[in-house]
Amino acid sequence: MRAAPFREFIKLDNLNCSFLQFGQFGAFQAFVRGQTWVYEPPQMAEILIRKANLTELDDAFRIVEEYYDAVGVIARDTKEEFSERYFGELRGVWLASVDGEVIGCIALRELPEQPRRGEIKRMYVRPAHRRGGMAQALLNATESFAAAVSYDWLYLDSAPGMDAAVRFYRRNGYEPCPRYNDNPQATVFLRKRIT
Repeated sequence: MRAAPFREFIKLDNLNCSFLQFGQFGAFQAFVRGQTWVYEPPQMAEILIRKANLTELDDAFRIVEEYYDAVGVIARDTKEEFSERYFGELRGVWLASVDGEVIGCIALRELPEQPRRGEIKRMYVRPAHRRGGMAQALLNATESFAAAVSYDWLYLDSAPGMDAAVRFYRRNGYEPCPRYNDNPQATVFLRKRIT
């Protein structure tokens, strides 16, 4: 294992900006030398986004159950239903792991009544790992897969109180659309053209 690279940081507190200009008899350079320290950042965790296979069903279902509890999902899949709906050629579950621990997920399933269309479900990242780009990485992986298997559109629904999720999807190009399912908790329906 190799050592993490050193980086230099400059502390510029309580400074008059005119003092920062070069050519002031080396004052700036002397100041920088006096205020510079070597910092070795902590070892970065290994982050992995992968499409789960059936041997990872238990891990996938465990994080989805955590999602169910976190957002109060009423209509929950059993483990068997989850396996049937989300594991297959045109569907999947993506898991986000940090140092081998599953910390997030997203799922994609076909909309059988609407050919070449899929539905995003079960996006979840544990609170301690949010705001680090994990949700974006999960969504990117899912959208790449959807494009590769020739989906035209991706749909999703959301429930009241999930405003941050709706904003996240809107920033990623998902637009409001008419209701496309009978989810009793959903009040927001979005879609995005993939191909």
